[in-house]
Amino acid sequence: MLYSSTRGTPFLAANRLSLGAKPDEVQAIGNDPKAALAGQIGANLERDPAWERFDTHAARDAIAAYASLTSLSKNKRQAARDLAQQMGRQVRREGMQALLHTRMASVRGFAERWSGFLSNHLCISQSAGAAISAHLPLYEGAVIRRHCFGRYADLVYASATHSGMLIYLDQWRSIGPNSQVGQRRKNAGLNENYARELMELHTLGVDGGYDLDDIQNLAKILTGWTLASPNIIDRFAPNADLSVGDACFIPALHEPGTKTVLGRSYAQGQDATRAVIADLCAHPATARLLSQKLLIHFTGHAPEGDVAALAHAYLNSDGDLAVLAHALLDLDSVWQADTLIFRQPFDYLIALIRAINPQSYRQEIGTIAAAFLSGQRHVPWTAPSPQGFAEGVNAWADPNALKSRTDFARMVAGQLVDSGARIDASDLGERVLDLSAAPRLASALGNARDRDTALTLLFASPQFMWR
Repeated sequence: MLYSSTRGTPFLAANRLSLGAKPDEVQAIGNDPKAALAGQIGANLERDPAWERFDTHAARDAIAAYASLTSLSKNKRQAARDLAQQMGRQVRREGMQALLHTRMASVRGFAERWSGFLSNHLCISQSAGAAISAHLPLYEGAVIRRHCFGRYADLVYASATHSGMLIYLDQWRSIGPNSQVGQRRKNAGLNENYARELMELHTLGVDGGYDLDDIQNLAKILTGWTLASPNIIDRFAPNADLSVGDACFIPALHEPGTKTVLGRSYAQGQDATRAVIADLCAHPATARLLSQKLLIHFTGHAPEGDVAALAHAYLNSDGDLAVLAHALLDLDSVWQADTLIFRQPFDYLIALIRAINPQSYRQEIGTIAAAFLSGQRHVPWTAPSPQGFAEGVNAWADPNALKSRTDFARMVAGQLVDSGARIDASDLGERVLDLSAAPRLASALGNARDRDTALTLLFASPQFMWR
């Protein structure tokens, strides 16, 4: 049992529905946890002070360096590629640091968890190669954090037309076979990767009622979206306000003619992208898919009645994600915690750092934290597939992973004691966990032989590893 029936709800709000309690967070949540979390809905996460410290200009420079490679002579290209890759790696590291610091310091834990869910749902990943590195944090800010409480259709459109997603699923290479360019290039072709994932993962789901013709016609609608290389700008958009590396729509790459998706017809042109995404996002199958995934993430299970309630709120509000978030908090099951949820490695790390307070965060802990996430295969923006990182205990709790967590807890405890941090494990446990529901843990913390051991017991306890 993680939460008692008499005093556990504020702890549930801070740990299960948010990022993990800071020492003063449960008290700040107070006697109306639902209102405390609901007050975070609609927050402009793109303007979070910690996130805003990320240097978008360096990211743009790295993107431009990579996008310009094709305009260089062969003998200059390799050195330029090495430099562009180095710049991209640095941007990605700085972006991950910005995300880490944002999550560990945030006073809007529910809003951050909501954003994190959508980032994984519409993920892009370093698995696409070096060319995507600098796009990853830009996508996180301009797509996910900017739109996470707006209309879902606007979020998906922003995702579909962002340079990061264009690279991740090779949409930037897709050329209409009968387009102006397609008719001249023998090796040009239609790429169906993103169209398939847009239907299967982002909107309708596997059983959404579409067929191969729908996927192919959707892929044709999406042609024209590409990346602005120097060659693209010079040939097709010399007067456009574009920077090298930007996402852009080039009519010469777009498949002409009317296309039909799920029985609806769409005229050729850029506007068809927004129109078809709006229709996909308004579909009842999309409402169900998103509702099911939200419930699994926040509660660990998806009863039919709760799925129907969230889907109803979504459809009645034209896919307003803020309305959906309020509907989630209105469900009784969200506050009952009948199902335990195992913290994914990044969530565990954030919860641990929040518990010891950001002011206690040391460079030494940062170094072992990076190694921990790498060993756990849960580094941000490195999902192994477009499905994102898996939910559920089976993906993260094998014996080696659990040993790694315990070792990490022991190292953090040792670093804290060595640094002179005066943290009492029993007092900290009372502040961040519902110890009234864990008398054996409370006793173990009080009887530990030293502070290192007590802190290790706290951070490696089931109460800390689960939410």
